[in-house]
Amino acid sequence: RKSTPKNLLGSNLQEAAQTSEGDMMNLLVRKSTPLWRNLQCGYATPPVLAMHALVQEIHSTTSASDSDNQSTVSGQTQGALSGVRVLDLSRVLAGPICGQLLGDWGADVVKIEAPGKGDDTRQWQPPSVNGKHSSYFLGLNRNKRSVELDLKNSEGKELLLGLASKADIVIENFLTGSADKLGLGYHSMKKLNPGIVYVSISGYGSTGPLAKAPGYDFMAQALGGLMHITGPKEQPFKVGVAITDVLTGVSAAAAACAAMVHQRATGEGQHIETSLLETQVFALANHASNFLTVGKNAQRLGNAHESIVPYQVTIL
Repeated sequence: RKSTPKNLLGSNLQEAAQTSEGDMMNLLVRKSTPLWRNLQCGYATPPVLAMHALVQEIHSTTSASDSDNQSTVSGQTQGALSGVRVLDLSRVLAGPICGQLLGDWGADVVKIEAPGKGDDTRQWQPPSVNGKHSSYFLGLNRNKRSVELDLKNSEGKELLLGLASKADIVIENFLTGSADKLGLGYHSMKKLNPGIVYVSISGYGSTGPLAKAPGYDFMAQALGGLMHITGPKEQPFKVGVAITDVLTGVSAAAAACAAMVHQRATGEGQHIETSLLETQVFALANHASNFLTVGKNAQRLGNAHESIVPYQVTIL
């Protein structure tokens, strides 16, 4: 669902602007819990306005109880995951799809974006709404609220860890090892929050020869065998949408929900790892089973099916 642009700060902008940067960050770190309640949302919150909005939010919710802080985003329908708090540190497609699904199911999702530019897909246009807001970004980030944080400085990291201490689920798709270098990996967050469900999405997993390589849907379709079975006999083709990214996000969301059942029963969190390559191999379905059971390699058959007839589609 598309958020409606609105006045992010109301009439208290001048009052918030008088808060010094140091005092502002101290307030943010010390009072991070209320940030889960009514964080400002919209197409894109400019970084300075976002910080002022957060300070206002903190001032207005200092006395709020934990039960109040778990209220859902204004206007959202209560869902199965109502009350679940999600920190979405991911960008581009697979991770945002995961966060979007959790938001669709009722979770309170806060998206953390890079200062100055936000998620890469904000720039992926045309098409766009009013020539400004990327349709690509809007299609992957509904039912979320957003704030810009610089995770490379100590203040930004401290604020993020404060939010993580109250979160149920964290989603990240940094290059393998980058979250740990920033002090934002699973073990760092587990120390603050033993019940955290930490979802890591990568191109090829955290171990192996390609662990450090960036993941791209096109490459995963090729390496995972999808292009080999897609298109006419003469030439392989990629699927028309970034389907491996999409499926990876869906599987990550399903795994996070399963981990939440365990967390609710035991209080223990989990570290979930999934990758584009793993997801794509899984998605080969009967083709993978054919090879594993009888050693049969798949072929490109266009619109035909190797086991069922009639199946071809004829365009008249």
